[in-house]
Parts: sequence; structure tokens; C-alpha cells
Amino acid sequence: MLPLLRDELATHAAAHRRAAEAYVFATATGAKHQATNIRKRVLAPAVQGANAALAQHEVEPLPDDLTPHSLRRTFASSS
Repeated sequence: MLPLLRDELATHAAAHRRAAEAYVFATATGAKHQATNIRKRVLAPAVQGANAALAQHEVEPLPDDLTPHSLRRTFASSS
């Protein structure tokens, strides 16, 4: 894991006062998210927002069938 990503995750966990062994991106009850929850509650709104921004720049929208798995190689780093 890149140090930049580790630091970002640690900052996020600290801001949410999570224990070291807890999920970094947990549900309101502290449980892990199910795949359907992530697609509906996180990914779909992010895609909508991104597509709105892309439309303003007349750029092709993201695909409707985008999944967390399809994003597995999208992390970019300048280091």
C-alpha cells in the first residue's frame, strides 16, 4: 500500500473514531457494507455527480454498469 493511501485511510479512521481493528468504511452500526449497499449508496451517487460534471464539459459519461470491481485499477499516484 502506498504511504499516501495509508495516511488517508488512517486520517479517515481517526476522524470517525474507529478502533484499529474496525472497518474503515463501516455502516452506521459499525458493520461492513454489503456489495449492494456500496453500489446503491456510494457508487451510484458518485457516478451521478461525476456524470453531471462530465456533461458540463461535454465529455462522455461513465457507464451505467460501473461496479466497485471495475474501478480496481483506477488509483493513480504521482509517486
